[in-house]
Amino acid sequence: MVALEQIRSSNSKIATALRPGLVAVFAGATSGIGETSLKQFAKNAVKPRVYFIGRSKESGNRIRAELQKLNPGGEYIYISVDVSLLRSVDDVCREIKGKEAAINLLFLSTGTMITGKDSEEGLYYPAAVTYYARLRFIVNLLPLLRNATGLRRVVTVLAGTKEGTIHTSDFQGRHMSMLSPRGRGHFSSLMTLALEAVAQNAPNVSFIHNYPGFVKTNFGNDVKGLTFTVLRGIWNAVFPVIGPFVATPINEVGEREVFFATSARFPERGESGAAGATAGVPLPRGIAVARGTDGKSGSGVYSISNDAESAPPKVEQLLGNLRKDGIAQKVATLVHCAVVSGYRVQAKSGGHNAANYGSSTGELSINLENLQHFSMDESTLAATVGAGLRMEDIDEPMYNAGQRFIPHGTSAHVGIGGHGTVGGAGFAWRQYGLTIDYIQEAGAVLADPTTATAPASQNADVFFAIRGAGADFGILWAERVTRSGRETPAFFYIKSIVFRPETRIPDSVVDQVFEYLATTDSGTESWDVEIQAGGGHDATIPASATAFPHRDASFVWLSYAATNGKVTATTTAFLDGLHALAKSGHPHEYYGEYAGFIDAKEQPGKARYAYWGPNLHRLGQIKVGFALPTHPR
Repeated sequence: MVALEQIRSSNSKIATALRPGLVAVFAGATSGIGETSLKQFAKNAVKPRVYFIGRSKESGNRIRAELQKLNPGGEYIYISVDVSLLRSVDDVCREIKGKEAAINLLFLSTGTMITGKDSEEGLYYPAAVTYYARLRFIVNLLPLLRNATGLRRVVTVLAGTKEGTIHTSDFQGRHMSMLSPRGRGHFSSLMTLALEAVAQNAPNVSFIHNYPGFVKTNFGNDVKGLTFTVLRGIWNAVFPVIGPFVATPINEVGEREVFFATSARFPERGESGAAGATAGVPLPRGIAVARGTDGKSGSGVYSISNDAESAPPKVEQLLGNLRKDGIAQKVATLVHCAVVSGYRVQAKSGGHNAANYGSSTGELSINLENLQHFSMDESTLAATVGAGLRMEDIDEPMYNAGQRFIPHGTSAHVGIGGHGTVGGAGFAWRQYGLTIDYIQEAGAVLADPTTATAPASQNADVFFAIRGAGADFGILWAERVTRSGRETPAFFYIKSIVFRPETRIPDSVVDQVFEYLATTDSGTESWDVEIQAGGGHDATIPASATAFPHRDASFVWLSYAATNGKVTATTTAFLDGLHALAKSGHPHEYYGEYAGFIDAKEQPGKARYAYWGPNLHRLGQIKVGFALPTHPR
């Protein structure tokens, strides 16, 4: 064990061993362990800038004044938020990310004893506060931690070294108390395995899950009711007598937590995977680098007791069994796993993606085919549709319910989830506009993974992005599901050109195009060229209104070739040559392209500008906040 004197000695060296101006975020810091740890950190650091987060504005103002007295050279920013709401956690993280390029320390001690109810977002309240909110802070702020110089550390105070069985049938712990050995072991293992998953994508960050020991705090004061009031009264009466024998003083706990947060005993794994990265206060003689959760010294993720010792071998064995049994893979959701591991995500709605993203090209494919719900409000004639429906599944019930329709592409077999978020250009484009122009609201899962509802009056950035660049920003969803069949895919190569008034094809080039089509080997019997007129209603909508930018189009040229086997070089050369010829009349002009006809062979940078043109910069700013790690289109 590390003696308290050694801990205090290490903390006293923070001012000289670590650089001035450390940036830290403390969540759950307006009482108990969070508050005392925050004060110990502020007392020892030089000119720190600290964001501390809690629910009570009164406590926040009090603590900020006390911090200024402790260390007048620091800057202390209090943010009041209900961390049971993941959308509120996201808001806080966006605020911090808007002000900071890097943070050195993320300290998490959010908790509650409230049971028997759900948060407004449908999560079991204790799990939302103690588990999901913490993970959301970590995932959201991980890029800033990775950007930091020197210290880069996450400390989460829960039940390190107390890992136990994970009950997959009760993942949120609705039927267990966090204070019971069963509940404590369940959530402790969930937390440790989640840290391991995140650490795979952040080898230069150290992750510490610790158990603070038995401590008297305000934990449980948020629980209402006569029984708890009586029990609290009895406990407060007897604690002064028995407390010194069974509990760790709260100030000492704060000192220990700051040691966990700053000592070189808990280094990051490093890019090479080898132990020995040295960010932190140097170790005194006789104290070694701690053993990680994988049993290796200095491996970057640590399950630590209150005396700074690593988890015993039996816990390491239990964690190993959980990994072996595949339980660790169930800790995070599919999208969360995709974010922290670097996989790209591609949703499959109708399966009409000619570039074949999300099947054999290395992406994580999320199949939406069972999202088949359709309903129509008879008073407003607004329809709610599931993202797995194809346009043919929408046209007939929409007409039958209210003799209504929405404009869409020339194929009735495409899925609304993709078609309705990339554009939706078809026969009625000129008269009525695009499919995206009729979207009033969309429910989407973002990468964090939050669910977001995006009408024009809320989440304006999301609403802008999903109408024209939806595949890059989220996965649309709906409630009810039914079963549908599967199809064997064909092989396609497709291309598009957006022609504006200044790039219309000269007559001489038109003659060359027809000669090319008549004389050039296509390599396939199945190819098609469609020319769809623009202008009209579509031209009345500003290019900046949605992510789809081509409102000034005179017409759009769409070409595709289909083959039974792999597309040959002859076929790709045929379409490439055709498009080069069509653009030869104005070789130095900008030609846009339609993102619903993805050219899989085009360079990503060129493709992005062709698809989204003047809107690309705004989309990039939005995507930094919450978008999916999609294929680089």
